[in-house]
Amino acid sequence: MPTLTAQSKGVWKRSYDVKVGLGQGSRLLWATTPAMRTAYTSEGLTDSFRTHDQWTNLMSYGISINFAQSDKKIIGVGLSYSEWGFDRVKTGGMFAYQPHPDLEVYRHLVQGPAQELTYNFQQKYLTVDLQYMHRLDGLKLQLENVKLYFLGSVSPSFLVDDALVLRTAGFALAEGKNVKVYDYYITPGPDDRPIVNRTVNPKINAFVGVGLRAEYIMAEGMLVLIQPRLQTALLPNHTGVQTASGVNASVELGFIFR
Repeated sequence: MPTLTAQSKGVWKRSYDVKVGLGQGSRLLWATTPAMRTAYTSEGLTDSFRTHDQWTNLMSYGISINFAQSDKKIIGVGLSYSEWGFDRVKTGGMFAYQPHPDLEVYRHLVQGPAQELTYNFQQKYLTVDLQYMHRLDGLKLQLENVKLYFLGSVSPSFLVDDALVLRTAGFALAEGKNVKVYDYYITPGPDDRPIVNRTVNPKINAFVGVGLRAEYIMAEGMLVLIQPRLQTALLPNHTGVQTASGVNASVELGFIFR
């Protein structure tokens, strides 16, 4: 087997992960900036967001190569495509409501079931996943053919897509039931008219995470991987009216090849 450097004290064994992550996304809200000429204060807007924000479904796909000199410690380097985001839900009060500056004002009276409008904040990243795993020994619960590790990760990331998707339930906007727009904030212009500004979130960020890694020996040279992990953005990845850091709670499932 190859070694990493001439000074390596031992042989570095390699293994390879192929995994899919199923997760839920939310955010840590740090601050809000109300738009001009609104009744909201910063405190009122913060309370409103906290009341109406919900978790949303997320996916990720990744591969990685792991290096280990023993069963105790593993260093992993991987590439992944990951989704981040959360939902903000408005229920009722749709008549004469304009959901976005680029969309028409909704002018229909309520008919049928309750009307619900979901603002789905979506971000997609290409990520370099740097992981450190340490074997957990001394556990009272020992499972046959299973190795359990503590996992810590730092993941420098590049934002490849940033969108706001409006989804309706119980009614439809003039533009449809799933409408892709963008997040925005409003500033006063020279003539005191409101100017709509597209929110530009950081292209470069990093996510930090902690979790567990369980390896189950399925066959010679192939193991099943179960990896629950909780991550958050190192820098706020939602800006504009809100300043917030994404949260991603996921379980990665896959295979390890040696």
